[in-house]
Amino acid sequence: NIREVIPSEYKAVFIKDDGTAWAHGWVNGVGGKVIEYKGGHKFITGNGGLYNTLLLEESGDVYVNNPNADILTAFLTDVQGTLFKAIAVECQMRTYFAIRTDGTIWMQGYNSSRWFGTDANLQLNKWNKIPGQPNVRFKAIVKGAQLVGLTEGGMVYTLADGSVNWIKKELPGSVQKILANDNGTYIAIINWMPVGWGQSRYLTGVTGIISSYRELAADWGITAPIRDIAINANAVHFIDVEGRLFGMGDNAQGEIGDGKELVNRQELY
Repeated sequence: NIREVIPSEYKAVFIKDDGTAWAHGWVNGVGGKVIEYKGGHKFITGNGGLYNTLLLEESGDVYVNNPNADILTAFLTDVQGTLFKAIAVECQMRTYFAIRTDGTIWMQGYNSSRWFGTDANLQLNKWNKIPGQPNVRFKAIVKGAQLVGLTEGGMVYTLADGSVNWIKKELPGSVQKILANDNGTYIAIINWMPVGWGQSRYLTGVTGIISSYRELAADWGITAPIRDIAINANAVHFIDVEGRLFGMGDNAQGEIGDGKELVNRQELY
């Protein structure tokens, strides 16, 4: 049985119940091939980026797959050479994020968000602690146009690219899950209902900015609490507690599931 599906560009990784990871897609120059990442690993979760997939092992070790092969590379130490163990991971393009076991957020890979100088092409080859973090313990992170962190107490903090000023987001309750996309759209799940802010087009279909927050249950016509939810740059999908799957968004590739395809246009949302 499959525990988790992790999409990335040109590839999807599947974590089975036994903790093994399998990849399907562009592998060793061949499309449509299914391979297993060898080595006796027991993975618990992961996140996909540009070609790459970041994988978290039961031990807390973090691995990334080689973009075009069945090879895993270990990210085992921080910039000071100290052993690095993680509890959560996040991947955006070729930048990698992880929450250390002490609840702090670290990154390596491309300095695209310019938290370590102004050179966005700088490559960090060890884990570096993102500066300015508040005195809280994070348990989940997502990276969209901003970095969003969820604390163990259900609070949300955001960090803009090129900034060291973390901002506590005022929301109407304790948060269970956070989501973000590159368009600057953000969702928090509170009491298993969606609350959103940022680019409203991807939340309500109306162009504009939601600066504080908006409770979205009425906009979406939700009649039952959400069990799970996912967003990307084009669409929102969620499963409710009754097991029903819903989709909304730009239907450029027919991914909403209503039998239509706009072929890379955005007149309909």
